[in-house]
This record gives sequence, C-alpha cells and structure tokens, in this order.
Amino acid sequence: YPGKAPHSEPEVQILLALAKELRPHTWLNVHSGMYALFTPYDHKAVVPNTSDARAALRMLQRIKELICQQCVVGSGGHSVGYLAHGTGTDYMYDVLGVPMSFTWEIYGDENATFDDCFRMFNPLGKQQFDEVVNMWVDALLHLFELLPTHPATGPVFRNVPLVKQDAEAAAAAVEDSGDTVMPVASKSAPTAAATQQQQEAEQQEDEVEGDN
Repeated sequence: YPGKAPHSEPEVQILLALAKELRPHTWLNVHSGMYALFTPYDHKAVVPNTSDARAALRMLQRIKELICQQCVVGSGGHSVGYLAHGTGTDYMYDVLGVPMSFTWEIYGDENATFDDCFRMFNPLGKQQFDEVVNMWVDALLHLFELLPTHPATGPVFRNVPLVKQDAEAAAAAVEDSGDTVMPVASKSAPTAAATQQQQEAEQQEDEVEGDN
C-alpha cells in the first residue's frame, strides 16, 4: 500500500523524523526477491556521478567479492528492469543528503513460480533461514569495516586514533611530572575507612545523649 500521499503513513513519518534528527551517513533498505546490492537511483537507470556515489559503489563491489558473488551491483533503476518512483533510498540520497544510501536484496528463489510468492521471497526451513541471516550479518560487518574508505566517513575514523594518541600522551606527561592521579570514590559505595569513621561518630553521639 503506497499511502494516500508522500509520507502519509505513520511508519514512514517515524523513519523520516528519525532520519532528520540523526542525520545518518548510511541508509540501508532491505528487500527480498533477488540477490542484489543497489545504490541510487531507483527512479532512473543511472548511478549518480559523484565521488561519494563512486566510493559507495566500490564498497558494494567489495562486499559482492567477499560475501555475495551472485549479487547484482549497480543502480536499482538500471538493474531490476523497471523504474521505481518515490523510494526511500532515492529520497534519503537526494533530499536528506545521506551519502551512502543502499538497497540490499538479500534473498530470491529464481526457480519459484509466480504462484508461489512465499518461496520466491523467503528462505524455506530453519537451515536455509540461518544461512541467509549469517551471510548478511557478515555483509553488514564488512560494510562497517569499509566505512573509513568513504569520503563522508573517512575523516571521522581517521580522527579516532588521534584521540587515543592524545590520551596516551597526556597520561605519559602526568607520569613524567611525578603527579599521581587518584581514583574518585563512588558516593554510592563509601570506603571502609569512611564507614568506620561514621560508625564511631554515631557511637560518640549515643554516649553523649546517654550521659545527658
């Protein structure tokens, strides 16, 4: 059901609000019906000719080599055989500027007849289901590993080691100066000495009240 108008359905409104709030670097739209790794566009048969789009395409080609050799790679509009208008992947890329907007087709039975839609779009049996899940979990982990190769996320990951180096340098400077960093005791877990001091003070107060 496409809805009465763009963004008319509540689940779409929730996703749109989250995307506007979080401003993600990656959008992953999961489908079934074939094995494919798609970039924009869905509504026209081309891949955007930008450095971001070319980097995203290289990432998908690498995942194909490692995980899904049978996968088609490219734009959905060029590879599926028809154009799809108003898709979330194209909206995320063109309107919200999400640099890595993908559609993954994670399963398809080419031998299934059109009368057997369930078999066409879904793995049959637990063993086949587990194989599909494990395969695409591996693909997702490889996608995470490839994020530093993309222009939009590379600088973020390149800065991570610098943070670690700065922390190590600061620790070394403290050690060289002879200063000692003392741990802060938790307020919810007082030390044994503090507890003993409190007990002694309370005992003294009881004795004073008894004398009075």
